[in-house]
Amino acid sequence: KVIYKKDFVYLSNQEKEVYKKMLKDQVLEITPNLEVTAQNAAVLSNKLSQMASGSLYIDDQMHFIKIHEAKLAQLEYIINNTQDNILIAYHYQADRILIEDYLKKHKLKTTVFDGSPDMIADWNNKKIPIMLIQPASAGFGLNLQNGGHTLVWYTLPWSLEQYIQTNGRLNRQGQKHSVMIHHLITSETIDLQILNALRTKNLTQNRLMK
Repeated sequence: KVIYKKDFVYLSNQEKEVYKKMLKDQVLEITPNLEVTAQNAAVLSNKLSQMASGSLYIDDQMHFIKIHEAKLAQLEYIINNTQDNILIAYHYQADRILIEDYLKKHKLKTTVFDGSPDMIADWNNKKIPIMLIQPASAGFGLNLQNGGHTLVWYTLPWSLEQYIQTNGRLNRQGQKHSVMIHHLITSETIDLQILNALRTKNLTQNRLMK
């Protein structure tokens, strides 16, 4: 059994205005000498997704600024109220850095999945309480079902394949518990659109298979 949950988080009025400005103008002034521009719709959707998760890259995917901590606070709440090892799916490297730094400040140790057999074994032997995984690295056939049954989507991908495959790391044969899948959704942002798009794609794919 899989339980899907939407965990909504909310931005302050000031944080909302920053997001709305990027959405409307496709450009955001960081300093008098630095602005971030979305040249097309694809770039804009990425920028909005970054901002919904709390960051914004200001150059070639190397440097970023922090926009808010709303998702980080909700993630900490989920961790502190879950009696299970937790898998956290992130998309951008900025997400990983923000999550690691924030949880470290709150005395919560994280491990970034490296794909090694030793790390897979440690997770499945319940030696890793919090593991961060990027969907692109959650390959086919990866068995993580023995280490936990809770997955938190910090940032959702547009790719249905990545979404299904990552969920399937815990929801697979041998799992002894109901799998809880949390989706961190920043209210009034692109997050809910991405989740709805994934569900629409999944329904279409299932109909085609039938």
